Amino acid sequence: MPTGHRFLATDLHQFVVSLFTHLGSTPGEATLVANHLIAANLAGHDSTASG
Repeated sequence: MPTGHRFLATDLHQFVVSLFTHLGSTPGEATLVANHLIAANLAGHDSTASG
């Protein structure tokens, strides 16, 4: 039985933007990355540790 956590897409998006900005990306770059990661996950293309 899977024992994962579920997050709202909006909360996860905000976290990813914050994380990448903190690591040195511009807000625009961080938003672009977050948009693609979250959209891919919602379309069923899970990436490492998000699905």
